[in-house]
Amino acid sequence: MPEFTNIFHTLRIKLVIKDSEKHLILKYHGFLHKYIQEEIEFLNISSLDKAYRYAVKVDQKFKQKKRDFGSANLKEGKGAPKAQNKGKNQGEVAQDNPPRYKQRTVPRS
Repeated sequence: MPEFTNIFHTLRIKLVIKDSEKHLILKYHGFLHKYIQEEIEFLNISSLDKAYRYAVKVDQKFKQKKRDFGSANLKEGKGAPKAQNKGKNQGEVAQDNPPRYKQRTVPRS
């Protein structure tokens, strides 16, 4: 997110874009990720600097939620490696090394 903001700011200066502040805010808003656009859509952003700050805050908040969600899933076992159910029938306890049965041979006549 900060990289994009720096690129946007640098290009605006290098290309000597003379758009109004409101127009620059709209351009910046249009290039943001959809989740950031939706989050800041209804804010009254009066300067490009405020738009930068809001976008960074929303991005940080999103990343934190993503980390929190991921760690919650690991605690609940949803992302943790699953035990193998080899040789497990309904109602049986899985064994690490299931017993090997000898193949029964029938004597030939």
